[in-house]
Amino acid sequence: MLSTVIDFIIWILIIETCVILHEIGHALTALLLTKDKVVINLGSYNKNPLKIIKMKRLNIIFYDYLHLLPS
Repeated sequence: MLSTVIDFIIWILIIETCVILHEIGHALTALLLTKDKVVINLGSYNKNPLKIIKMKRLNIIFYDYLHLLPS
């Protein structure tokens, strides 16, 4: 049982890392081809971001998934 939980957690971390790298690829392309500000939204959009990382023309906004869980 514990092995299954650990495997699941590792799988989630790998998937999330791949998603972030994938989205950064899109952002780099947009930064190279435009002069506009580029925003990456990660997570399930709601009005309260958990964290915002601001760079010159790139903003990365992290949202949570908790509001999607059943109450």
